Amino acid sequence: MTIYRWLLRLYPESFRSAFEQEILATLARVECESANRGTIRRILLFGREVAGLLVGMVVQRSRPTSSALQAPALAAASVFDTQASDSDEIAEVERSIRFHLTKTIDCIAHHNFEGARLHAREEQRARAQLANFHTSDAHDT
Repeated sequence: MTIYRWLLRLYPESFRSAFEQEILATLARVECESANRGTIRRILLFGREVAGLLVGMVVQRSRPTSSALQAPALAAASVFDTQASDSDEIAEVERSIRFHLTKTIDCIAHHNFEGARLHAREEQRARAQLANFHTSDAHDT
């Protein structure tokens, strides 16, 4: 558990404050469940968990901060104030981005990497859709 705690220190503070206890509880449960397994299986399990934490750290460090996520939303809202339908569509896409970002983080915290990949792809799709709104607005002006 000491190594897991050390690796969690590499995560951004905001992520740690939200998920550290839950991650440590999950890792403790996994270690307890593997106590009766052979040494090689325990070593492989430990390696998998360490790799998962390292990948999660890279993902979290590469994500924009919440204020960076809000800046495009505020800019988009001010640009499209006069066009209610476009503004509603943009707001929906921004909600989708926030939802999938939250779900990606949650899946990583629960070691559901397949789910994390799915939500990360959906987040990227929504970001591309938002970029298309901005591109079409630039062409309209």
